[in-house]
Amino acid sequence: MCGIYLKYLQDPSNPKEAIEAIKRLDSIKHRGPDDFRYVIHNNWFLGFTRLAIVDVSERANQPLTNPFFPVTNYIICNGEIYNHSILRKDISIKSFSNSDCEIILHLLLEQDISTVCNTLDGVFALACIIEDKLYIARDPIGIRPLFYGIDQFGYITLASEAKALIGSCDQVRAFPPGCYTCLPLDTPHHTMEIHNYVPSTLYNPAIIYTETEQHCIEALTQIRTTLIEAVMKRTMTDRPIGLYLSGGLDSSLIAAILAKHAKLSFTAFTIGMKGGEGPDMKAAECVAEYLGIPLVKVYFTSEEGCALIEDIIYQLETYDTTTIRASIPNYLVSKYVQRREIEKVILMGEGPDEVAQGYQYFKQAPDSEKGYLESVRLVKNLYKTDVLRTDRTTSAHGLEVRVPFLDKRFIETVYSMPRKWVCASEGNTKNLIRSAFDPKIAGCEKYLPDKILWRQKEAFSDSVGYDWRKSLGERADKLVTDETMTNATRLYPQNTPKSKEAMLYRQIYDRWYKHIDNVDKYWMPEESWFDTKLTDPSALVLNCYNNSNEDQ
Repeated sequence: MCGIYLKYLQDPSNPKEAIEAIKRLDSIKHRGPDDFRYVIHNNWFLGFTRLAIVDVSERANQPLTNPFFPVTNYIICNGEIYNHSILRKDISIKSFSNSDCEIILHLLLEQDISTVCNTLDGVFALACIIEDKLYIARDPIGIRPLFYGIDQFGYITLASEAKALIGSCDQVRAFPPGCYTCLPLDTPHHTMEIHNYVPSTLYNPAIIYTETEQHCIEALTQIRTTLIEAVMKRTMTDRPIGLYLSGGLDSSLIAAILAKHAKLSFTAFTIGMKGGEGPDMKAAECVAEYLGIPLVKVYFTSEEGCALIEDIIYQLETYDTTTIRASIPNYLVSKYVQRREIEKVILMGEGPDEVAQGYQYFKQAPDSEKGYLESVRLVKNLYKTDVLRTDRTTSAHGLEVRVPFLDKRFIETVYSMPRKWVCASEGNTKNLIRSAFDPKIAGCEKYLPDKILWRQKEAFSDSVGYDWRKSLGERADKLVTDETMTNATRLYPQNTPKSKEAMLYRQIYDRWYKHIDNVDKYWMPEESWFDTKLTDPSALVLNCYNNSNEDQ
C-alpha cells in the first residue's frame, strides 16, 4: 500500500507552506514505510509514501517522471497494474523503470483518460500531470482510497486518507470509484466535473448462458477459470505473499488456488479469541492441513480487542458498526504479520458475499431480480465498508491487500449468469461459486473438502469468537449512559445510533471526523425483506440463520 498527497501551494518559496504539506503527507506515512518523497512543480506539491512491491529499486520511487517525454509529466499512483507487462509490449515505449505504474504516463500521452482507465487491469488512485493538465482517477470498485476537497483559494487537494485533509478544505469527500476528472493546472477549481468511465457491462452484461445442462457446465468452467486467473495475476510481486484464512469458502478457495497453481510458497494466517475461538479457526486448520500449507494462529482477548476501538476508528474514518467489529481482528492479525517482517502482500477473500449474494439475508430475497439489484448496490458501496476495512487494517501496518474476488472480469462473469443461478437456493448462498469448484457438479479437480466448500456463510466479526460481539456491547454499556441514548435522535438526527455500541463509535468518530460525512447509512441487511425491524447487522439475529457450522 502507498499514500499520495497533492496540494496547490500559493507560494512555494514560503517554507511554512511546504512544511505543512510535508506534515500532512507524514500523517499517512504508515501506508508506505519504504520511501517518503515529494516534488513541487508549478506550485503543485506531489507527495508519495511508498510500500515497494513491484520493482523495489529506487528508480521506481514516486513521484515518477519520464525524462524521455517531450512534455512535463509526473504521476503519483497508489495502485497495482496487473497487465502492465502486456501493455508495455502493445505500445512502443522507452522505459526508465519496471514500475507497473509507469505505463499510465505512456498511455496518457496517446489516449484520453477514460480510455486509459478502462485499459488498466488493476487497482489505482492516481494524480497525474501531463503538460498543463491534472488528471485524477480511481479504480472501478474503489479498492484504493482517495479523498479530495477544495481549499480556500479554490484549488483541489487530494489524499489517500481523509485525515490528511482535515482543516485544509471546507468539505472532504471520497473521490467516487470508477471516475476521473481533468483539471487545468493554473486556474482554481471552483467548478469541477467528475465523470464516470465504467462501462455498463460491468454490472449489467449480456446474459450469455441459457438454463441447459451444457451451458451450466460451461458457465461453471468460466467462473472457475476467471477466479483462478484473478488470483494468479495478484501474485505479481517482488515481495513475499501471505493469506488471511478464515476457513470460510472465499479465503479457502484462494488458498486452494495458490496451493495448486502458483509456483510460490506462502503462509496463511488465522485469528480467533483466546479460550473461546469461534468456528473459523477450526475450519482454517482443516483447510491448511488438506492443502499442506503453513498456518499461523493468532489469538486475542476481548480486553485486547476493546482497547483498540479508538485507534481502529481513527484509522478507518467511519463509525459503521459492523465495519468496526470486523476490523479489529483484521487489525490485530495485520499487526502480527508486520512484526514478522516477512510478508508484505496479503490476499483476502472479500467480495463474493456482495458479488455472488453470499450474505445470509439473501435467502430472504423476494425474487432473483431483487437479489441481483441488491448485489449491485452492495458492490457499488464496498469502498465504504469491507473494502475500506481491508485497506485500512493492512495499510496501518505497512502491508498491501489484494482481493481477487473483486477482479472486474470476475464481477462481470458472475453478472453474466442467469439471475436464478446466482440467487440463494437449497438453504445456502454462493452456490454458483461452490458448484464451480465441486468435482461432482463441475467435473473439475478437487480443491477443498466438501465441509469447507459447502460451509455456511458466517460473518467474520461473529465467527472469530461468538463472544466478540457480546464483549463490544458490554464495553459500550459501561461507557454510554441511558440518558445519552434517550437523546440519540436529537444528538444525531441523521444515522441515529440504535444501540449503545453504535453510539460509542459515533462519539469517538466525532473527535476527529465530525465534519466529514463518510457514512451514508449504517450497513444493514435489506430491511424490506423482513417482517420485523432489524436493529443489529449481525447474521446471528436473522431468522434465516442456523448454527450448522458449529459442529464442523
